[in-house]
Amino acid sequence: MPKTDVGAGCAVAVFDKNREFVMAKRHPKALHMPGVWSLPGGWIEKNETILDAGRREIMEELGVKLSAIKVVGVADVIKPDENHHAISALMVAMLADGETPRNCEPEKTEGLLTLPFSKWEDMPRPLVCDYAANMSRLEIEKFLAENA
Repeated sequence: MPKTDVGAGCAVAVFDKNREFVMAKRHPKALHMPGVWSLPGGWIEKNETILDAGRREIMEELGVKLSAIKVVGVADVIKPDENHHAISALMVAMLADGETPRNCEPEKTEGLLTLPFSKWEDMPRPLVCDYAANMSRLEIEKFLAENA
């Protein structure tokens, strides 16, 4: 396989039964994109499926289990000033019953924010990428209806 400097990442919009989702503000001292808002996620490891990476990253970052997860988009995350390029699988997930997200990586994440789905297009800025433009709202609506 030829060497490239493009990483494989994932980001997960984690919803609860009230149709609220979690966002994370990257720590001001983060290596990439400090102070930027993102959906929880990270790198996909070698020999790991996209969905398994999403589940693992959510457990690592939020300390919660998911009852369902699905890929609903893809995004190029290109930050030339940081020499950063990743292709990220964008997913939607549902919290398992009784789970409450918490900041499990305070050295990487300054804080968490919970927003109603009605604010999907109005996420805080700056963002790692334009999630609303790269994730199908229709697919998210369908997923939430099926997993309510």
